[in-house]
Amino acid sequence: MIRLSVLCAFLLMSLQSFSQKDTTITVKILGGLQFDLPRLAVQPNTRLTIILDNHDDMAHNLVVTQPNARLKVVDEAMKLGDKGASMNYVPNSPLVIASTKILDPGRMDTIRFVLSKEGIYPYVCTYPGHGFVMYGAIYATNKALPPLEKDNNVP
Repeated sequence: MIRLSVLCAFLLMSLQSFSQKDTTITVKILGGLQFDLPRLAVQPNTRLTIILDNHDDMAHNLVVTQPNARLKVVDEAMKLGDKGASMNYVPNSPLVIASTKILDPGRMDTIRFVLSKEGIYPYVCTYPGHGFVMYGAIYATNKALPPLEKDNNVP
């Protein structure tokens, strides 16, 4: 009986890994504290690779948070104080799903993660002061997105 349940669990994990999709998206940082893509859409259970490409003249990062956690993560990053730079302004928090390093102008970094549950996952630059205006949203959904001009999850 135990062997059967272990086998079933193994088969279920195998099926889940087969159902994952791989998606790679490049997000460019533009002047004026902006990401070139205000939002992204992927199906739930997607292995997402984001390549962050800094085209601005100042340093930035990209931090993906749990749903509804953007402002809390921005606040936690601000509270890092003198430790912030050495931590890439990313708080050690369960609210953070993935993050890049702080990127100087002309630099790139890559992050990989899976969004297994349907939801709206904010991404934000947590460099001090940027996170209140420099953010976007990843929609893990099979549904249509709201019209961009009515989307409260993007700037």
